Amino acid sequence: MSWFYVFIALCSITGFLHGMDRLAQQHRYWQGLPFLKQYSSRHPWARRNGAACCYKCGCDELLDVGLSRVGDYRRRIVCNQCRTPLWREEDEA
Repeated sequence: MSWFYVFIALCSITGFLHGMDRLAQQHRYWQGLPFLKQYSSRHPWARRNGAACCYKCGCDELLDVGLSRVGDYRRRIVCNQCRTPLWREEDEA
C-alpha cells in the first residue's frame, strides 16, 4: 500500500512541475511579443483610420486576450480575422 502513496506523490510532483514549466513557456512567449510602440515602428504601414491594424491581413478588429486566463494582467492583442498575435500589453496588477 505504501507504494501507492509514493506513486501518487510522484504523479503530483510531476504534474506540478509540468504546470510550472507551462507557465514559464507562456511568459517567455508573451515577452517575445513587441509592445505597441515597437509594433508600430516595425510595421508603419499597418495603420487604418489612425489606429494600428493587423500587418498580415489589414483587419482593424482586434481582440484583447489574457495570456493564461481572462483576468490575466499580461495581455495579447490578436487580429480578430486571421488570429495573428500582434503586440502585448500589461495591465496594472
